[in-house]
Amino acid sequence: MADRDATWLSFDSGRRHPHDNMAIDEALLGLGADFPVVVRFYDWDPPGLSLGYFQRRSEFPPQRVRQLGALLTRRTTGGGAILHKGEITFSIAGSDDREPFAGPVKESYHAIHLALAAGLSALGVEACLRDDQAIVQKGGDAAGRCFYSVTSYDLVAAGRKLVGSAQRRKGGRVLHHGSIPLDPNPMTPDAASINDLCGEPVSRQQVIDVLKEGLEKQFAIRLEEWRPGPEVEEAALRIKQQKYATEEWLGMR
Repeated sequence: MADRDATWLSFDSGRRHPHDNMAIDEALLGLGADFPVVVRFYDWDPPGLSLGYFQRRSEFPPQRVRQLGALLTRRTTGGGAILHKGEITFSIAGSDDREPFAGPVKESYHAIHLALAAGLSALGVEACLRDDQAIVQKGGDAAGRCFYSVTSYDLVAAGRKLVGSAQRRKGGRVLHHGSIPLDPNPMTPDAASINDLCGEPVSRQQVIDVLKEGLEKQFAIRLEEWRPGPEVEEAALRIKQQKYATEEWLGMR
């Protein structure tokens, strides 16, 4: 395998069950500190409504989740609830002492989001780190929803939040995952989306391709196509069965 600092690994796991998606990300977090950076792209089938680690389940009663056509899950990262529907979700897992995670936590968010913004510019999407024009809606029906809360970590476009992310750090390794809406989200319709900003449909693969280009340029690396081996798949299955598929994890708060 090429030098891990110059070459990151990339794979597209396609449409997966919400419990699988969270378990795979955690399995990537659990790889050794010496393992290269892994970039993953994925979708949700069925759509998932993910709660942040610290959120109360009572904020989204079963009837509301069913109305959204989603399956409820809980992330290992913080933040507000996200309806994962009509989006590209990405994760980046790597050592905490090398790019993109070396240094202050805030700088790693900024560097990753600047890479995403650089990639999206190839589609004509002008995104930047949060500015004073970004819409921030709090209280009422917007409470607890990640894409109605904008922080300095986030990307905004046309004055609206476009990309939000969260991190988990454990055992010398970091998991950074986030959502990029392709279509307007029914739970947060005032947030930005790629197709709305472009004014025409953009394919999922087009977006993934430009995101990869942005990461390669920002961090001066090469992304190499990769498939997880049996050890990753087995770890993900174990994590799913012991954690994400359990009522104990979902109802922990």
